[in-house]
Amino acid sequence: MYSEAPGKHRPDPGDPKQSTLGRNWGQVTPFVISSVPTDAPLCAPPDLASQGYATAFDQVAICGKENITRRDPAFRDKAVTGIFWGYDGANKLGTPPRLYNQVVRAIPELKTLTHAKQIQLLTAINVAMADAGIAAWYWKYHYDFWRPVIGIREADLGWGPTGKGDGNSLRHEKGDPFWLPLGAPKSNPTKSNSNNFTPNFPAYPSGHSTFGSACFETAAALLGKRPEDIIVTFISDEFNGKTTDNKGFVRPQLELKFSLRDAIEENEISRIYLGVHWEFDATSGRTVGEAIAKKVIAAFC
Repeated sequence: MYSEAPGKHRPDPGDPKQSTLGRNWGQVTPFVISSVPTDAPLCAPPDLASQGYATAFDQVAICGKENITRRDPAFRDKAVTGIFWGYDGANKLGTPPRLYNQVVRAIPELKTLTHAKQIQLLTAINVAMADAGIAAWYWKYHYDFWRPVIGIREADLGWGPTGKGDGNSLRHEKGDPFWLPLGAPKSNPTKSNSNNFTPNFPAYPSGHSTFGSACFETAAALLGKRPEDIIVTFISDEFNGKTTDNKGFVRPQLELKFSLRDAIEENEISRIYLGVHWEFDATSGRTVGEAIAKKVIAAFC
């Protein structure tokens, strides 16, 4: 089922029996776009030997490393951002589309609309996210690109099934066969001392980034504003004073104020801070999400 070639997705080393989620979801018929390759195209990720890959490698190897937040206070805010936008299928939290619906429902301008217009906007953002999910999973399994936990552990010669490494001489950070990410938050665990994790599907593009940009671009357009002009005050269920972390400790409540443009950008970079995505996963997800938003906006306006 899994390729052993450098650059290809394989299970989280912390859960080697991990299955793949949504392998065929990209074949679902979209709701608005005509087809994924036509209306939400995506070029291949950077070559493993490229400068683009080296830059992304160096970034996540440092920013997304397990326990870096405890060793260096400068990384604590990054960890907060990563967890704030988590919702990685956690118990009582759900998945990213629930988070983005919560953010949109907190938009002050939404409450000034008629019920019919509110229904139209909420329908539009969820249709956009439905097509975003189809498109993201189409490309994920098309390119089958590895996550940082595999890419960093097997970066140097001699490591990994082939021992070839990634062939990149441009990165500053060395490979680390023991590297682990901060990880997607295992919030409200059903058993004590659960581990954070790397999601069980390929990296490229980021699902969070694709969902988020499609949702927030669509919401802003239907409100007749730019994303940067819509300000939201919001408490994430990851930091609501009730949710527990993977060790069973209650996280404090945190209320943040941000624009939808901030939301798009922080949501996408949050995955790098957790160490589960590369920077180009985030930017490519935004590209796909924006393309879908344009089609959905045209259909609903």
